[in-house]
Amino acid sequence: MREDVAMPARRIFLGQGQPLLDLAVAAIARAYPAGDVSTPAWDLTGVLIAIPSDRARRQLLDRLVARAEADGRVLLPPELTAPERLMRLAVPNDPTLATPWQSLLVRRSVLERVDPAAIEALIPNAASVSGAAGESLVTWMMRTSDELLLEGLAAETLPDRLREAGVDIPSMARYEAFALLERAYLEALERLGLKDRWRHVAGCVERGEVRVEREILLLGVMSPQRLLQRLLRCVSDRVTALVGAPEGDAEAFDDLGVAVGEVWAGRSPTLDDACLRFVERATDQNVAVVEAIEGHTRGAGYDAGDVAVVTTSPTLSEPIRAAITMAGTSAAVIGSMPLEQTPPATLLGLLIRFAESRRLDDLAVLLRHPDALLYLRHCGLASAPPPDVVGVLDRVASEAVIGEIDASWLRGQAEALGPLVEALLALLPGDLERPRLLCGWAGVIRSALEGLYNHEGHAKEALPLLGESLEVLLEQIDAVSQLAGGVVEQPELSLEEAWGWLLDAASASVGLPVDESALAIVGVLELAFDPSPVLVVAGLNEGQFPARPRPDRLLPESLRVRLGIDTATRRCARDLWALGTAIGSRDRVTLIATGRSAEDDPLLPSLPLLGGDRATQIARLQRFLTRRDAAAERLQVIEPGKANRFLMACPPASVAVPERVSVTAFRDYISCPYRFYLKHVRRLRVSGDAAYELDAAGFGTLMHEVLATLKDVDPADRSSEARIGLWLDEALDRCARARMGAVLSPTLRLQVMQARERLAPVAAMQHARWEQGWEIVAVEESLRLPVAVGGRTMTIKGKIDRIDRHPDGGWQVLDYKTFDNVDDPRKKHWRSSVETWIDLQLPIYLDLVRQEPVAAAGDIDTGYWVLPAKPSADTNDHIVLCGWNDEEIKSARAERDRILEAIASGIFWPPSDQARYEDGYEALCADYATDREDLIETAREEVS
Repeated sequence: MREDVAMPARRIFLGQGQPLLDLAVAAIARAYPAGDVSTPAWDLTGVLIAIPSDRARRQLLDRLVARAEADGRVLLPPELTAPERLMRLAVPNDPTLATPWQSLLVRRSVLERVDPAAIEALIPNAASVSGAAGESLVTWMMRTSDELLLEGLAAETLPDRLREAGVDIPSMARYEAFALLERAYLEALERLGLKDRWRHVAGCVERGEVRVEREILLLGVMSPQRLLQRLLRCVSDRVTALVGAPEGDAEAFDDLGVAVGEVWAGRSPTLDDACLRFVERATDQNVAVVEAIEGHTRGAGYDAGDVAVVTTSPTLSEPIRAAITMAGTSAAVIGSMPLEQTPPATLLGLLIRFAESRRLDDLAVLLRHPDALLYLRHCGLASAPPPDVVGVLDRVASEAVIGEIDASWLRGQAEALGPLVEALLALLPGDLERPRLLCGWAGVIRSALEGLYNHEGHAKEALPLLGESLEVLLEQIDAVSQLAGGVVEQPELSLEEAWGWLLDAASASVGLPVDESALAIVGVLELAFDPSPVLVVAGLNEGQFPARPRPDRLLPESLRVRLGIDTATRRCARDLWALGTAIGSRDRVTLIATGRSAEDDPLLPSLPLLGGDRATQIARLQRFLTRRDAAAERLQVIEPGKANRFLMACPPASVAVPERVSVTAFRDYISCPYRFYLKHVRRLRVSGDAAYELDAAGFGTLMHEVLATLKDVDPADRSSEARIGLWLDEALDRCARARMGAVLSPTLRLQVMQARERLAPVAAMQHARWEQGWEIVAVEESLRLPVAVGGRTMTIKGKIDRIDRHPDGGWQVLDYKTFDNVDDPRKKHWRSSVETWIDLQLPIYLDLVRQEPVAAAGDIDTGYWVLPAKPSADTNDHIVLCGWNDEEIKSARAERDRILEAIASGIFWPPSDQARYEDGYEALCADYATDREDLIETAREEVS
């Protein structure tokens, strides 16, 4: 039956005052009675019910079952489906229809062959149509074309439709290019003997080739695409719309029960001021939700299971869930998770990334995935608790920067990681660098997924999500496998590119596990359907409810209005109906709006909250602007500290202090006693995996390792400056390989080159020292010095880079420095402007060496051997000695003892004012807090 001669669909107005699903069950029972008492079953198999919410479909089925059982019957259930699926059920199948993957690949081949000018017109300054950029463009074009078809508009006719609508825009070339690409796609399909699936549906609807065997009920289908509306009108004699509204509102709904945008545009629900809450910030909103739940359940006959919380944005759900849970009530977010965020998809993605990059940071993220550890335990590896694996990663990351992990490095520095890496990489073929057809990777991906998850050991509560995720992934993989030997040309891709294509094209979501005993937190789609008697809605702000139109580079809202396709007006009518239905069917309601977002941006309340006469509107707006409903301070979700503020962790009065103090730690204490406490008493360290290059400390360590080998130069080679230089070059290569692996990234190669340049003058300097009689006695020498402090003995420990001895009895204690310029070590230790020590390293070195019997009677000096980025004209200037006199040594010892006594006494507070620099401790030290002095004082009071 053609749409223009179709009879209107039947409408049943359900009224209000009860939950929509309960009203729907009653209406279904009246429309399809079970018969007399002798009939054992309530047979609804001839009915197809379309509801947009998966959760509402489950809840409606539960209620139908309960209704049948209450009548002593067995339910023969109807089919419940999403509205868009009706379009596939009602049209005949055609074996020549292109699968979604075939359509995607045909579009990709068209994109690669089309005139580049068309791409430039469509996407100005497009860098490339290959790789991820091309994949994204193809997917966007396919989805946009499908959206237009579902709204009754063919993409190839878009420029003509714009002109017919009187739209004159400078960027018309963009729409011409889109139409050109669409025509090329359709021609390519035709050459292959294939048809586009949605054009097939549109053609069937146009020709009236629509058949349905069952009665169709529409419940809450408020935003159907125009193609679906046309299809339903073709079979309108079999369509009934269950409208959640009283019959007196008939003019507000069309013949399919869809809210009419123009009618609803001027409406707002009737609200009691007592149900409105206006709070200042997002955190206040979380507490306001908890307060509302408490207020509705305390002494009112309701429990948490009778409450539903609706959030207008997914970003609000998790913070609200956390607040409810910390207040002592179990809560769960009911919704779905994008396929690419599910555990199997993230784990395989991490494995593929590491297999192709072989980078340490990628390995670290992979090994920290909980399912990776479960798999390794299944393999008989990683039997220790997860922190052991993490500890190995932290140690390796602190000791090395690896360009590319290889077998030799794993056998050396990271031997503990070798078996783990081997077990994970065994899941993938060894020739990953060889591109394959897309279908050629399907078996690889399937095998890897099955290998990772074909074992027991997963937590019971994780199984539903894992099972559904794997099912959806394997369905996509099977669809890709079917491309083998087909007529559609496939690209050759890397495994990582193929995996990206699979996830992006799937565009699927997986339902989150449902805990029926927990308080439900649902999205705005459930607003009208949720049957809970108590409702709390959060996030009722302008732009969030009704939702602001999403940005669209081809079809902005203004063009959508002119073309008559899905618009904000239509979506606004849907949301207003849902809010009105929810309020009219609940015993208790609380509606919450905030004055500021989580990012501290100012917000306005949703317009439906400002409905009513002019006086009501003004009063509510004034109430919102003054935010008199700030969350009550009496409700503490957690105990965050005084006045809900961050507190610095002041050291306790009694703390176990270290018995050994390193030479370099004195500088830390002088700079800031509190930083010393965090670093050397609590042993806090900055740890990370994303080390792409050597930091200053790592670069210095590499240089130290190379220079330490000078002690091992063959005596026969010491007379040749060239052979000394060759020795240093070879030592640098060995040390770089050991620290960074055999394959270096461009950044690391550059740093090795810079190290070689700094080492270049060393050969001549060392040759001269040997000629002068200096002998390298020790390198990287660890020494200890016991010091009596207040009735106890503390030990100073130090590792000296180099100790040289001269035949005339002189000694030099040298510290290698990779400063950019040659600097005076005295200035690095003593600040003459304020006459105070800022470092004690070299003065303490004197005492460390002097305690050795062999050096006790000699003349000892300390200093720097500087390896600057730009060598001086006279390289002898690179060795700068201190020449401390007796008074200076005495002063340094006194400062040393004062610091040791302070450490022994547990004096680590307050933090120093002058120590404000980025070292990883700045947040703990509140360096950038405007009220830092108040925080320090408050922390002291808390401890006292």
